[in-house]
Amino acid sequence: MRIFWVIFCVVWLGFVTTAQATSPSNSYNWQEDGERLTFDVRWSFMTLGSAELLLENNPDGYVLTGRAWTDPKVNSLYILRDRIRSEGTHSDAPFLTSRFHAQLNENNYRADKLVLFDHVKKQTTYINKHKNRPPQIHEAEAGARDILSVLYALRAQTDKLKKGDVLTRPVTHYDNRYTYKMRVLGYEKMDTIFGEVDVIKIHPVLIKHDNPNRKKERLKLWVTADGRYIPVKIDIKLPLGSFEAVLRQAGPASSSSVAPAALPLTGKIDMRVKRSINEDVYEN
Repeated sequence: MRIFWVIFCVVWLGFVTTAQATSPSNSYNWQEDGERLTFDVRWSFMTLGSAELLLENNPDGYVLTGRAWTDPKVNSLYILRDRIRSEGTHSDAPFLTSRFHAQLNENNYRADKLVLFDHVKKQTTYINKHKNRPPQIHEAEAGARDILSVLYALRAQTDKLKKGDVLTRPVTHYDNRYTYKMRVLGYEKMDTIFGEVDVIKIHPVLIKHDNPNRKKERLKLWVTADGRYIPVKIDIKLPLGSFEAVLRQAGPASSSSVAPAALPLTGKIDMRVKRSINEDVYEN
């Protein structure tokens, strides 16, 4: 897994639960209005890039789109334009995945991976589109979701969090099965875009289905403790140092995006960027 993609996944594996989220100036109901969350991704005191999570929701189904991109000042060293998209329904359970599509573009690295969920047969179809490999059929647990949808499924079904609570859900990521486990560690105060607020410290873990000793557990997460559970900070420890994602904006789906034009919600991702100190400038 690519190093920046690890950081990108940290944002989505953070527990973005909330009964009703707000930005510093506006209130919104995420189930009715959708939601757009934007994070700054930092290493030490340097901003490496940004990540956005957009929910477009209705009573019948939903679309979740995660996008990540490097800061213009970093592009001369490393350029990233990643997009992941999850689609599903609410017919049998909240946020039940039908389709998960990841398109990763990091310098010269490319990945285009598609996962189709069949909840009747309890299986998934994994397609590595970039390498043009034949589809692979894998077993899936009942109610298994992708790494984005599982967060909102928890969000829709979770009441007040208490210290010591542990929540678990099955997850399928590409051709692997995991258990997503979230442990509530305790309470703190933190300066955020909402001012100084009480927050809950959480430890999310991904446990591999066929090897429980293999765990992804290097991150910590802080969410507001007011019952809305808005993620305000995510921290990950890696050999290169400590990386963090800090919430910059929170609002309804209709709120404006700061994603570059070369990274649209759908369609072609443009990696032809001219290096610029002051701004991202894209070739025509």
